[in-house]
Amino acid sequence: MTKEVMALLREVLTKLETVLDQQSTILRLLQLREDQGQILDIEEGSLPLQNLPQLLSLEQKMLQSPKTVLERN
Repeated sequence: MTKEVMALLREVLTKLETVLDQQSTILRLLQLREDQGQILDIEEGSLPLQNLPQLLSLEQKMLQSPKTVLERN
């Protein structure tokens, strides 16, 4: 493999790890809210997320408020 291919693969793996970490955080937050009897109202059309900034935004909104309502990005 060339150096360019190796660099590209490394970048893809790094981004995948970031997405998986964010997904785990969001799932933990959803489980915590469910255990506490809190409802997460997700606006129709908000999911699936289209990119990493939307994923990071979702995580931030969930961390900020226990009554998060997702808005279209």
